[in-house]
Amino acid sequence: MSEAAAVLVRRTPAEHLFREAQRVLGRPPGRGAGPYVRVEVDAGTADPLGWLAAQTATPRLYWHGRGSGERVACAGQALSVADDAGALGAWLDRLGPAARFYGGFRFDPARPHEAGAWRSDERFRLTLPRVTLTRHAEGASTLALHLVLPRDVARRGEILRLVRTLASPARLPRTLPLPHARHDLPDFDGWRANLAAALDAFRAGRMDKVVLARRVTFAFAEPLDPFALLARLEAATPTTFHFLTEHAPVAGGHRAAFVGASPERLFRQDGRCVWTEAVAGTRPRGASRGEDDVLAGELMGSEKDAREHGYVRSFLASHLAPLATELRVDDVPEALEAAHVRHLRTRLEATLRTGVRPLDVLAALHPTPAVGGTPTPEALAFLRAHEPFDRGRYAAPLGWMSQDAAEFAVGLRAGRVEGRALALYSGAGIVEGSDALREWHEIESKIGDFAAALGLDARR
Repeated sequence: MSEAAAVLVRRTPAEHLFREAQRVLGRPPGRGAGPYVRVEVDAGTADPLGWLAAQTATPRLYWHGRGSGERVACAGQALSVADDAGALGAWLDRLGPAARFYGGFRFDPARPHEAGAWRSDERFRLTLPRVTLTRHAEGASTLALHLVLPRDVARRGEILRLVRTLASPARLPRTLPLPHARHDLPDFDGWRANLAAALDAFRAGRMDKVVLARRVTFAFAEPLDPFALLARLEAATPTTFHFLTEHAPVAGGHRAAFVGASPERLFRQDGRCVWTEAVAGTRPRGASRGEDDVLAGELMGSEKDAREHGYVRSFLASHLAPLATELRVDDVPEALEAAHVRHLRTRLEATLRTGVRPLDVLAALHPTPAVGGTPTPEALAFLRAHEPFDRGRYAAPLGWMSQDAAEFAVGLRAGRVEGRALALYSGAGIVEGSDALREWHEIESKIGDFAAALGLDARR
């Protein structure tokens, strides 16, 4: 082997990417070239979560679609758009279908921002990452640099410095600290009062359903690593969506990360085809096969759960129909099974009208009655008056969007990690006939599912 070949073998993926970036940024784009350029190199079998944990560029984001073998870690930003749908649409058009923006939305932008919790009152922020590490279904990984030309030519030095400082994947901690304290908001008395107020609203004809949420905050003696936490969660929940969003801290503060494993798709779009699903109605899994079968039969035969599920299915069908030339809805719901809970699910598929874009679909579908209630305006007004915390990104859309494709999950089974605190969020659909204690236990089951995957005890 020649000396030159030996040097080439020893180069890291980041060093290869640096050389390619020098080449692309050192010459003007040719005629007919688009403004979006992706520069990529082979990264062996590098682990995206371990790689992301080692990077210093912000924002840091992670996405794994349900049923997909592809995992994407994003560090830094080539372009970021917040709170301006028109600007986002213009950039998507300019950059073309290959450019993917990752990020998320707030659940309810009209609710007053909770200072110190979510750090931002942005309605949404979607980012074209500067660098991504993608682990493909077959196991190989790709390291990529994303450029917007010609504007990034003027940022050549800054971009090359970022690429030069990309770190190799970190070894994530094998163990997590145990919590020493727990705080529930609301507590059971507050929960019972909120549910009673909801039942009064049903009887008065102001609402048919509302989804009440709780926040359970665990305190730890040492900082929690959100990347190690997500790695544990991903291993324990292989059939769900997995996500992490993290942004730079305010002065003197910790970075806050929103981490989750959601079972629920808001929608997936590919050109004119779109898929969504109604997920509502829940039972825990049984400790034995016999008990599990009894609980499954109870869920499938429950009038209350069927009514709760029906609100979501009707909402999705009625809001998707105006955007579509063809709409197909499953005749009967099926069971959506997870390790510790089971839901009712109905699938919907539509062929969109020409010109309908992902932003149009998202605006039509969020928030569904599965996370807000129905009628939507009345349910959101009730939550603003009674829920004692800002949901932030909990129960909001998270995922990615390009010019003519998108995939968004609903931000459920999720928690906010900040320093020595982990705040878990979960909710329950309340309809006429709901019982405060039973709905409290349903949320305990959902929180316990998330906590158990992390080696925690939700009852502490």
